[in-house]
Amino acid sequence: MEFPYRKVSAFYNHKRNDKILPWINISLYNPETYNHETNDEIIHVLGLVDSGAETTLIDREIGEQLGYDVETGKRIEMTGIGGAKMVGYLHMVGFQIEDLLGKEEPIIYKDYAAFAETKFPKTMPQQTAIWGTRGFFNHLSVGIQYPDSIYIEGNEEKK
Repeated sequence: MEFPYRKVSAFYNHKRNDKILPWINISLYNPETYNHETNDEIIHVLGLVDSGAETTLIDREIGEQLGYDVETGKRIEMTGIGGAKMVGYLHMVGFQIEDLLGKEEPIIYKDYAAFAETKFPKTMPQQTAIWGTRGFFNHLSVGIQYPDSIYIEGNEEKK
């Protein structure tokens, strides 16, 4: 599957800064409550493809909308650029990646992902996830052709 890079806006010091970044939409669901036949209770999440992120991190609000009691998950502390710390809670999440052209079958799998303890920063309001090693790269073959496209193939399918 091929996904285009996206033009996104960041806001620093009240000034807009447009960037071209590898952001893609992935549909998420709670495997304990999701009904594959009705396709309800699924949320389409825009996130950054980040090969440097150890764990997929999703905005807390998404977890709550999917019916998770976020803080009942295993608590983990993540360290980012410059030593910034963020707390997340691991939960089993269903992932569904759909071909934008509708020519290929969706890639569907389940894995642990962390829901953030706090909301994501407001500097990039459209971002609601970071697709990291656990929960993304460990299930997929990913190629990046900057600044045009991200190519994704499934290594395995788990429903």
